[in-house]
Amino acid sequence: MLVIFSRKHRVDDKQAGFTVLELMVATTIFAIVLLVLTVGVLSFSRDYFSSVNRSNTQTVARAIIDDIAKTIQFSSASLTTGDQGSTSARCIDNVQYLYAPGYEVSDTTDLSNHKSKYGLIKRVSSNGCGGVDLVSGYTFNATEDKELLGKNMRISALSVTPTGDNVFTIRVRVAYGDDDLFANLNPSDWSKMACRGGVGSQFCAVSDLSTTVQQRIVN
Repeated sequence: MLVIFSRKHRVDDKQAGFTVLELMVATTIFAIVLLVLTVGVLSFSRDYFSSVNRSNTQTVARAIIDDIAKTIQFSSASLTTGDQGSTSARCIDNVQYLYAPGYEVSDTTDLSNHKSKYGLIKRVSSNGCGGVDLVSGYTFNATEDKELLGKNMRISALSVTPTGDNVFTIRVRVAYGDDDLFANLNPSDWSKMACRGGVGSQFCAVSDLSTTVQQRIVN
């Protein structure tokens, strides 16, 4: 009885626990599964942020173009333009659209990285067109002014062009992201800005919209 008990005891000892090889195989499988999950989560996060930023940028561009279109529709005056420093202006009646082409809306002004506290201001004022530089010495007036861009967005192009009798074509191009995320970053022609792709591309978006509108009120 003692011999049988001893042999059974030795057999049980051999079957207890995992061998080194089994542990190595299990660890390798776990590492592969973890790697696949990590890649999947990163890919999902990148796609998610890319989709959100594209959608937000397009929504803002559409809101801007709709705002300008409505202003033109219910105005009777012709379009006037003006410039002051880094700011351009498009004015209809007493409504001014003041914008700093290429400047990203930020908490602080950083000229070397094309950042400014304001990017596109809608101002209701009868003080003429232009005369305000959003990048330098501008004071926001909560009564008269409204910022139409979201944070980290910028105007890449904005034009209001007469194309017929009381008919205007409006084009708005809004870009989202920091300077290093764009290709064709040319201060002499901001309209060519495009996301360069690659690392960080989920934090870059461009929306280019245009429409044609006719004045309903004619002198």
